[in-house]
Amino acid sequence: MRILSASPAARGTTLPLVFCASLSFDNSSGAQGDTHLRRRLGVTNRLYTGVNRSTSDTERLQFGVLPWRFGRDGEIRILLITSRTRGRWIVPKGWLVKGRSPAQSAAQEAFEEAGIIGQIHSRPLGEYRYTKVGGDRSGERCRVTLFGFRVQGTLINWPEQHERQRRWLSLGDAARTIDEPDLARLVLALQPDIEAFTEPDRVGC
Repeated sequence: MRILSASPAARGTTLPLVFCASLSFDNSSGAQGDTHLRRRLGVTNRLYTGVNRSTSDTERLQFGVLPWRFGRDGEIRILLITSRTRGRWIVPKGWLVKGRSPAQSAAQEAFEEAGIIGQIHSRPLGEYRYTKVGGDRSGERCRVTLFGFRVQGTLINWPEQHERQRRWLSLGDAARTIDEPDLARLVLALQPDIEAFTEPDRVGC
């Protein structure tokens, strides 16, 4: 798990993503994470700068989003979705789409897998690794570059609505629920750095 360091100006640089459709807004809430989970996962408040760009021949690259918004209490909420095959709680992610940038590819996954529209950061929040289990139960090691995605609407109908569930959680509850330990550590490490989630501009349909 790596967290990328960026200046406030860079963090505010976003790429607009607009899908015009019927919207349904909700405002779920959740409790904050505790220090016990941080200790168990080996997470501190210190953010790691830089990122190792080298990738082994056996490690495949994916791009995903950490969908977020502010709850009614002003706290950050994270949207998780379930995987299609095993029902594990994860975030939207996938392969690079031909003709699109990594951020645009991640935004496309957010629309297809989670049915969300909004605004994506042009610079990643960080990266994590996990093992993708195939239908034959074989494991494939993947490295995911994760972009912040400010959710402005949740769709009533979206491509994978019958294959996944979605749930809004606090940062701490999201870390406890996520079924990928490296991603859970990344989410917890981001918790003290609220600026990593915020941006000045909004995009609408």
